Amino acid sequence: LLAVVMVILGVRFLVRAMGGFHRPGSFGSDGLWDTHPSPSYSAFFTTRMVGSHANPLMSGNCYTFCGQLKVDLSEAVITGPVTVFCNAMVGNIQVIPPQNCRLVVRQLPVLGVIHHDPQPPVMGENLPVVTLDCTAVLGSVEIF
Repeated sequence: LLAVVMVILGVRFLVRAMGGFHRPGSFGSDGLWDTHPSPSYSAFFTTRMVGSHANPLMSGNCYTFCGQLKVDLSEAVITGPVTVFCNAMVGNIQVIPPQNCRLVVRQLPVLGVIHHDPQPPVMGENLPVVTLDCTAVLGSVEIF
């Protein structure tokens, strides 16, 4: 009985993770746009391209396990401090951060790589701060 319950929970988790969009739209030909203020994106054994048109973006989560996830946050509206968690386990996450904000990157590579090209300083004292909290376990997180 315990094994059956575990299998049902596992299938439910995978189905929910692969189709967990709040309000899908169009993202080129391969992906989806989301307008939810706290989106959660995931890729398990697959490749996904997603983006956010949230107004405002409050927070976010990006997870991948043995897959590739491309997340475009450049169209999201930032009005206050935002934290986006990026967790890559044996996979790759590519993030395009929001515009007109100060970007802070927290890194925790565990036998993985977190690549971040330093951006030129953004002028303005009152710009909101976007924190990308990145963890890479045998995987990679790339911030463009």
